Order: sequence, then structure tokens, then C-alpha cells
Amino acid sequence: MASKGTRGPPPAKKSKTCGSGRHKKEWESPDFEKGRYAGLIKPSSEGPTHTFCIPCRKSIKVTASGVYDLRAHFDTQAHKKCVEKSKTYRSMDEHFQPAAAVKPTPSNATEAEVMFCHFVAEHNLAPLVADHFTDLVKKMFPQCTVAKEFACKWKKTTMVIKDTLAPHYSPSDRGNEEWTVYNHD
Repeated sequence: MASKGTRGPPPAKKSKTCGSGRHKKEWESPDFEKGRYAGLIKPSSEGPTHTFCIPCRKSIKVTASGVYDLRAHFDTQAHKKCVEKSKTYRSMDEHFQPAAAVKPTPSNATEAEVMFCHFVAEHNLAPLVADHFTDLVKKMFPQCTVAKEFACKWKKTTMVIKDTLAPHYSPSDRGNEEWTVYNHD
């Protein structure tokens, strides 16, 4: 009778991926797929198996099919809607200039919203105060076009402070100049 040999446990199976399974820098290139993804994606903070969609502010898992996962996301209505919205945004750099270079300009609702967000951050107010303030401004100044267009509730206030104001208040961005969002005479 032959003795049965003992074998160790079977080797662990590797998970299969159909595509590359990782974010590739070439996807960001204007030459890749006629620049479809250029300026709209970047590597995700969740790791190399994800790609970050800038307009949607969302991380996309690309382990299953690589660039095909990205294509599927780009074909969704939600993504298309986010891209359309992002085309109407003005650059926030227009609102941040060294104090010496600031010239008086006609005020508009966007500038008022940025100033309000700066005020909330500077005085460490809860962003929820924005919900009441937005309604209050419209009641206080019913004839003013800026007040009518002013729409800066808590979510927008939080996003402007976190994503727009905060990066401009690091020493490397600011340098030695005094930065301001306010217009000076």
C-alpha cells in the first residue's frame, strides 16, 4: 500500500482583472482617446486602483476593466451633468490677488459669496449660519440684484472654505504678500 503524501494548502488564487486595474498617467494625456479625459481625471488618494474624476469629485474604481470603467463613468448622465456645471464656474484665482494689485470692481454675487465664506472662516462660525444669512440678505435688501442672486447655503460655504480659501492660506501659496478677497479703494 502506497502512503499518501501530505501536501500543503493549495496556493492562494490571485484575483483576476480584465483590464489594467490601475490608474495610468497616459489616460490624462491630451493624446489619449482624443483628450477625452485630459484635465478631468487625476490619481485618486484611495490608491492606484482608483481614478479621481475632478468634475464629479468622486473616486472611480478601475480594477475590473481599467479604462473601460472610466469610459462607463464618463458615459453616465450624472458625469455629463457635472461637466456641464463645471464649465460655468469662474476661476477662484480671479478673487485672490495681492492687496497691492486689487482694484475696485463692480461687486457681484460670486464676490459677495466668497467674502461671506471668508468671514465665516475668519470668525470660526458654524457653516449652518449661512442658511439663515442667505435668506436674511434677500429680505434686508429686496431691491439689490446682488442680494437676489446671493445663494450661499451651508454646503456651498463649506466647499468654498475647504476647497477654495484654505489652499490660498498656506505660506507656500501666499508668499510674503498680504492676501485678501476684499476690494480696496
